[in-house]
Amino acid sequence: MFPAIAGGPHCDQSHGAEIAMLGDVRISPGKRAKKIPNAPTVLVVDDEDLVRKLLSGALQKAGFQVLEASSGYSAMTIADNYPNEIDVLLTDVVMPGMPGPELALTLRGSRPNLRIVLMSGTPNTVDGHGFPLIQKPFRPSDVIGKLRDELQSDTS
Repeated sequence: MFPAIAGGPHCDQSHGAEIAMLGDVRISPGKRAKKIPNAPTVLVVDDEDLVRKLLSGALQKAGFQVLEASSGYSAMTIADNYPNEIDVLLTDVVMPGMPGPELALTLRGSRPNLRIVLMSGTPNTVDGHGFPLIQKPFRPSDVIGKLRDELQSDTS
């Protein structure tokens, strides 16, 4: 069970998994168990619902705990209220409101060990703002491999 989030989340226990929601924030454990011990936690941030949900499902099947947000501001709410370690931020570069690189730098300030991987659907994006970048479109296995590489690297 996930801890309560400030502001009183709505909890839905459909399909045997608890999902806590606050606005456009969605926190869901992996599909194999309510909480997977020692599973890396990934915060997936993308304003495109389909991309975010497909990525989240693939990551859950690969054994990751997944937190979802549809904007940088929602991701900040999750990070501020989630008491456990968030191992990796996987965020789109271009989003309304707060772009991914700004989100990454802000979250890194309060979570210095946070690994960061940026995603971009903008053609010819080569500047990852100092962070690893994966270009859309991609296969879920490419993202999973990139996240595992980041988790095993010595630098954050």
